[in-house]
This record gives sequence, structure tokens and C-alpha cells, in this order.
Amino acid sequence: MVQPEVKVANILLVEDEPISQRVVQLMLEGFGYQVHIASTGQKALQLLKEHTYDLIFMDLGLPDMTGDQITIKIREQETSDTHIPIIALTAHVFHNDKKRCLAAGMDGFLGKPIEHADLLSTLKNWLK
Repeated sequence: MVQPEVKVANILLVEDEPISQRVVQLMLEGFGYQVHIASTGQKALQLLKEHTYDLIFMDLGLPDMTGDQITIKIREQETSDTHIPIIALTAHVFHNDKKRCLAAGMDGFLGKPIEHADLLSTLKNWLK
């Protein structure tokens, strides 16, 4: 597998579907990244208190809150020095879904199923 030309990074994957978790985790770990997984919004917020992340991949539909709600909570806690890129990772790929993600404070958007090249491009773009 080709290694991306980006820095080593810690990534938080917020995803409730076990198969999607595993697929994305394997892809990211294959690139050499450290990956933590949160299957709920509350778990994601807890992990953010315990660890520092360079990038967050955020599903929109979680059992306890939406990806939008989690993103808004994260953005409320950020300072000007702590902005973490948040990339939507979702099967909701319509224009209104993208607008909703950006309005909530997400920085980018990846549709499911995730294409290897799109994931690599996103990593290169956000982990400089």
C-alpha cells in the first residue's frame, strides 16, 4: 500500500456501524495513522477530553446525537489555537447534506462507500 506524504497523525473516527469502523480503521492504519473509534457522540466528546487529535472523521447518524450536534459542541469548546479539521463521513451525499455539514462547522465531506483515493486525498489536504 502506498504511504501518504503527510505527517504522522492521530485520528478520531466517529462511526457507529462496526463494518464501516473496521474498513476505515484498516485503511487509516494501513497509512500508518493512529486511530481511535467512538461509536456515540458522548464517547467522541469523552475521547476529545482525553486525547489530542489531528483530524476527526464524523458520521452524521449516531445513536445518541447527530454528527452536526457533536461538531457544534466541539467547535464551542475550541479556541483559535485548537481548531481540529472535521470531515463528514456519510452516505448522505446530497447537496443539502453537504451544506448542513459545513453550516455545523465541518471542514469537508467524504461520501460512503469511501474510495481509497478520496480518503488519501483528504488526508493529504488536511494533514499538512
